[in-house]
Amino acid sequence: EEKSNQEVSAMRALRILQYLTEGKNISIERITAFGWGEHHPAYSNRILETRKQNNRIDFLFVHRPKKQKPKDGFIFKDFFFRSFE
Repeated sequence: EEKSNQEVSAMRALRILQYLTEGKNISIERITAFGWGEHHPAYSNRILETRKQNNRIDFLFVHRPKKQKPKDGFIFKDFFFRSFE
């Protein structure tokens, strides 16, 4: 049974999410995975060479500054710092 582009893309995204949460101890609450398939191409799908470039993984890093001063650290230029003892 051949899987659709959407299924392959979703499985790839979930595998990376699994790698980051289980292998690199990143909290699942901090990341989200999407499999777009052919629905959000970065390049034209009409030409084989550019279609291959759509077989990719994109990472989007979003900075969400803390709104209030944390109890166990400090904020400098919208970044949270905490000392580990």
